[in-house]
Amino acid sequence: MLHARMNLMTKTPSQNTRNLLGYGLITLNILVVTVAIFAWGTLYNWQISSIYGFFPLLGLLAFSLMWTHYVAAAVNRQYDNAFDLKTYYKWTGWAVVVLIIFHPLLLNYALFRDGLGLPPGSDLLYLGKKMLTALLLGVSALAIFLAYESKPLLEKSKFWPVMIGLNDLAMIFIFFHARLLGGSLHLQWFHTVWNFYGVVLVVCILQRIYFITRKRSFGGTSADQM
Repeated sequence: MLHARMNLMTKTPSQNTRNLLGYGLITLNILVVTVAIFAWGTLYNWQISSIYGFFPLLGLLAFSLMWTHYVAAAVNRQYDNAFDLKTYYKWTGWAVVVLIIFHPLLLNYALFRDGLGLPPGSDLLYLGKKMLTALLLGVSALAIFLAYESKPLLEKSKFWPVMIGLNDLAMIFIFFHARLLGGSLHLQWFHTVWNFYGVVLVVCILQRIYFITRKRSFGGTSADQM
């Protein structure tokens, strides 16, 4: 009975549909990466000669790839496991981890090399005290993202749904972190793209909450990844 009711919420895709959705996901990844690189390069007129110019790209790429995770999960809920999300998360997840670690690491290395000391003091000297909120958002999001990588240990625990919610919060933190600090968002067209990312992110989160609520009403479990 539960399975029959849940089928009303999802669509079982044909193999051709699965293939199209798979190609669409690949295309989406290529598109968001290309957009991030193009916006970053345009801002600097494609003349990046220092770490200070390079490290922002890593943050843009990290958020963009994590954003595709939310989109893929939303499509997967709607089309009854259209993607092999475990494999997708495995490969793109490692890329995200590297990007989110090296984004602040490169900046703090450059600041230390240039005599500004260690974080968080060096970050405040670089950004200015007016950007303390943006810094706190970034640091908080980084801590949550790294904690999320403990998934193999926590996934079956009662705390895991809380961890998923914190991951959502971290994504929202990064969205506003970039709004406050991101130089690329000074480009009007990319500012619009970024706002679009934010709207879609919220829609994906709300869709997951809706599906979880429906599952619970039918007596199912609320296990979900994104």
